[in-house]
Amino acid sequence: MERRLCIGGVPIRLRCPEAAFFAHADSRYRNFYVDEDPAARAEAAEPEELVEIDVRRELVAGGGEARVVEEDGSVRLVRGRATASWQPALRRARAVQAPEDREAACDSLLRVLLAHRLPERGGLLVHSAALVRAGRGHLFVGRSRAGKSTVARLSRHTCTVLADDLTIVQRTDAGPRLHGTPFYGKSVVHGTDGGAPLVAIHLLRQAERDERVRLEAREALPRLLRSVVHNRRSRAATERVLQLAAELVAAAPCFELRFRRSADFWRCIDA
Repeated sequence: MERRLCIGGVPIRLRCPEAAFFAHADSRYRNFYVDEDPAARAEAAEPEELVEIDVRRELVAGGGEARVVEEDGSVRLVRGRATASWQPALRRARAVQAPEDREAACDSLLRVLLAHRLPERGGLLVHSAALVRAGRGHLFVGRSRAGKSTVARLSRHTCTVLADDLTIVQRTDAGPRLHGTPFYGKSVVHGTDGGAPLVAIHLLRQAERDERVRLEAREALPRLLRSVVHNRRSRAATERVLQLAAELVAAAPCFELRFRRSADFWRCIDA
């Protein structure tokens, strides 16, 4: 069985012989599935990344964070007894996992794949929530427990939620744009592939009162970089990420958003 999806403009073909795998994966990735029409696929801008999932019933479900090792032109991930490898030059990846892992190994593999591919096309994968309000995209940046999922949950009745945990920020001629991903956080908000122009970057900080403080680009850059997903070892790849992040904070106004875990923080933004 196969599914074709596109995340942040990166075309991916997901293959697994187990129908049970797609019973869970379809729920997570459905907003990113693309047209199965052969003519539409032929017009794709670049070749697909093939991701094959091998479900082994003898394996025990893994746990914890995936470890990433880059060596000899390939990338390897280990999470418990689940393993995955990706050969960027061949655009081919394979994950071996237990049935109980559902789409966990695939999810980790897709995150690493995107973190590698996106900078090549002017994009970054950022730990953040992305919300669209009145057609304008807002990026809420922070690592674990910063409040990304809380911001998304409090805003979903007045905003379109593109992502609540990981967002793609793409450089374009018209300025940076936000794109959702299927990687959701605690609020379990299914992201969407729709995009929106970025109008502001909000660096999250929990506080006793709501307040928005403007930051200079030089102040915002190191804080943004802490939330960029980057696991490449090469100097060229690191310099590319630094360049893209610097361009991003120069192109969009940056703020520290201090909030009380209530939707009232929008009053500071809308003022």
